[in-house]
Amino acid sequence: MSANKNQIGGSHYNTGNKNQHWDLVYEYLEGDYLLGAATKYIFRFGKKGDRLKSIEDLRKAIHFIEKKIEIIEFETIALEYEKQFELFEGDATSSYVNQD
Repeated sequence: MSANKNQIGGSHYNTGNKNQHWDLVYEYLEGDYLLGAATKYIFRFGKKGDRLKSIEDLRKAIHFIEKKIEIIEFETIALEYEKQFELFEGDATSSYVNQD
């Protein structure tokens, strides 16, 4: 039996479409876990029949998006640091004069 046809858990996970959420994450988000988790909560928004649960799902989605932003910011800073270090390292070695 296909995993897409085997529903485990609540009915709020059933999209009614031929594609399951994981198919969309794999195809459009290249399997990105954090974005996939965020969209999972957005996809199931309002399907539990409880307004407070719907708000909770949106807060969970935001939480995963905030973590994704943190990682992108960290990676951006790290890359910028690497570039600066390479420039500094290149300047230091090129201006070195052998005193012997």
